[in-house]
Amino acid sequence: MTVDITILQSNMIALGTNPWMHIFFILVIADLFTGVGKALLKKKANSTIGLNGLIRHSTIMFIVIVLNIYLPIFHLAIYATGMNIFFSIQYLGSVIENMGEIGIKLPPAFLSLFERLQEVEEDTELNKMKDIFKKDPKK
Repeated sequence: MTVDITILQSNMIALGTNPWMHIFFILVIADLFTGVGKALLKKKANSTIGLNGLIRHSTIMFIVIVLNIYLPIFHLAIYATGMNIFFSIQYLGSVIENMGEIGIKLPPAFLSLFERLQEVEEDTELNKMKDIFKKDPKK
């Protein structure tokens, strides 16, 4: 299968009109700023930690961009959208956590919603499997 360069160009241009991409980028930037703010307030600012964070954010952004360009070519755009939503939720959680550690107050209704989401996440099959592997095999 060959991919015409005009299809790649149109998919790149389409990134600018994709609302999920905008939400994702806004949350990445918010996470960067709140993370730096948290590090400065806690006096844990460190060039190594900062560099590792930038590398991690850049890698995730690169993967999201590339897959949002290529997956629609293979009629898998729904997976690109799912990936955008997944990473956006992860970054939203990180932003909320950073804001809490900085001392920024959020509305109680918003925090209760976030706590419920966190409780649901904690009750996943993966966590149940982790508990199984933590048990002492001698018992």
